[in-house]
Amino acid sequence: MKVIKTLALLLFILGTTGTSAQGVYIYKNGKKQVFHASEVDSLVFFQNDDKTDPTVTPAEMPMPATQFGASINDLMAAEQARGFTVGKTDDTHLSITKTENGKTYNWVYTFDETKAYKYAKCNIPAGKEDAFKATLRANGYALQPEASRNSEIEVYANKTSKTVIFIDNNSEYFFGEYNESPESWTRIALLNDDKTGAWMPFNGYHAPLELLQLFSRRLGHLLDNENSKPTNGIYIYKTGNEQWPSIKYWFDVQTKSKLEEASLYVNPQNIPTPADLTAYLKTLQYRYTGMTDNEGYTIYYNDSLRSACYVLMTDKTEGKGTFEPQMHYAYSDLTGSIPPATVNLPMPIVEFGTKTLNEILVEYRKQPYYVSEETNEMGIIVNTNSTDFPKILLMEDAGKYFAAFAITFNRLIIRAPYLTEYLTANGYEYRPKASALPTFVNKEKKVMAQFDIADIYQLGYYSISFQPNEIE
Repeated sequence: MKVIKTLALLLFILGTTGTSAQGVYIYKNGKKQVFHASEVDSLVFFQNDDKTDPTVTPAEMPMPATQFGASINDLMAAEQARGFTVGKTDDTHLSITKTENGKTYNWVYTFDETKAYKYAKCNIPAGKEDAFKATLRANGYALQPEASRNSEIEVYANKTSKTVIFIDNNSEYFFGEYNESPESWTRIALLNDDKTGAWMPFNGYHAPLELLQLFSRRLGHLLDNENSKPTNGIYIYKTGNEQWPSIKYWFDVQTKSKLEEASLYVNPQNIPTPADLTAYLKTLQYRYTGMTDNEGYTIYYNDSLRSACYVLMTDKTEGKGTFEPQMHYAYSDLTGSIPPATVNLPMPIVEFGTKTLNEILVEYRKQPYYVSEETNEMGIIVNTNSTDFPKILLMEDAGKYFAAFAITFNRLIIRAPYLTEYLTANGYEYRPKASALPTFVNKEKKVMAQFDIADIYQLGYYSISFQPNEIE
């Protein structure tokens, strides 16, 4: 404990000031405690933060396998080779037993549905609790005091070997991979955000109930027995946080044993701004898609995890129904249903009013995206090598190049937030009141860009039109 370390130093200083000292004073929490010289044998300085006896030495103890991701059959063979008795409980569990130096070790290895090793649950032999922690420290593990708000659970991490240990009630421990990503089964970090006050609920894909319970107990979250429905695989926890007071978890419908979804609920009187939530979710690799579902939830998406965060922060019932603002995490493959993360926009030439179409075509032929050209009743079409915007329509007015329409035939492409982010990064400013069409203006180039995201002219395509600025 840091307090003990400080007190030991104070004791040493006070005990050595002056040859006439007959004892020592120790101040703990502002209260003076007196020890006479006859009561003090020696001073021991130590840096343990885990309340263990510093004089206990490490003991030789077997540790669980670290080959996370290994198959159940490979790990069975490996542990038998280490002298363990191994039994296959079911398709996702191995029982591991060994007696060594008079102590019996009983472990359970858990695998996910792909038969990949995820974590071990192990007993600590009676009387070996302090020796076990001493062994951890000797092998590069450090207590993570900020990781637990529950005195019954201690967290140790070895960031070199990338392993983590959760000690529960000094009697057993969970041993897993040190992995702080949102989908990790053995994540330590809250992945929280100072500005919104939000954090990531336990989100281990298809993780078992015991890990959710460990996560919740570690953070001091209390099960809401009245509203939870374990028989339906639904668990609600009270967080003790005034702004984000509860979390609801859903397990799979078939077995009620695999975590699938989680909602973090916010106090309706203390809702973060959309911009702040977007910025926070971006740190977790959940991108704003610009889409909403049929219940009005804004959709954010993590492409690599195929996980969505559905955010509801506006009362769509207009006060006529139950409003439960929340961030709802669910593993959903939305590929093909939401705009892509990036778009290939062949940027048109925006020097208008000075050249004829034939003259500007000379410049287009130099562009890296140019493939060919053709003429139609509206102007000249430049065919590009972009699969997102395969065509650019060039139009003239009074004999001069007047407008360019970047054309896509995909309604998701035209709605991609990437496009507005791209324009903003290149000097365009959004003008929400300029037109019924989403409009962006580049003052320096005297150009405006307008989005037709609904094919309002019934031409069979969607477009971004670039033309001279008409907005004050």
